[in-house]
Amino acid sequence: MQDRFFYPLLILGVALIVIVAMLPSCRDDLSEAEIISQGYVVEGEDLALTQASPGTTVVFTGKTAREPAFVTAAAHLSRDAAPASAGVFAPLGADYEQAFAGRTLRMTLTARQGSANPTGKFQMGYFTSGPGDSGWKSFGLTPNFQDYSFTFTPPLPIAEPDLDYFGVWPDEKGDQREMDISRFKVEVLE
Repeated sequence: MQDRFFYPLLILGVALIVIVAMLPSCRDDLSEAEIISQGYVVEGEDLALTQASPGTTVVFTGKTAREPAFVTAAAHLSRDAAPASAGVFAPLGADYEQAFAGRTLRMTLTARQGSANPTGKFQMGYFTSGPGDSGWKSFGLTPNFQDYSFTFTPPLPIAEPDLDYFGVWPDEKGDQREMDISRFKVEVLE
């Protein structure tokens, strides 16, 4: 392909990736009060927009008569060997960062062990574009979907609000062991 076609297509592709990454957090034009009362939930068909950072993979499976929609997440690099990232994540837009800042949040992931090469434990966390991440919290996994939660209070932004991330590292050692995720949920507890 000639350069005059390649570079414009590359720029368009990158722009689309950024737009898709922001869609879950921008899909509703909610006020701060609505964000605080409704929280943030990614489930069902919206899970198809879940992103994978370098070192991780994510594959979407749509709803069936027997199971809800879910994503299968795996890590092919250990968390320590991979570039610093939020792993497999759901992005929260600037409006969510602003509304959630300084408030106690309950982060809940509905997940289970994967079917082909299951992992026994995973880590999750809340990550900001600046300082004040929750850090990684470890959890054991069961074969059935179950809720895993922790609480965290993100700091007030020190600059213009930006994207925050609800991240999951499916396998700390990077042995390509899998987990299934059916929901990311953030609730304000106050």
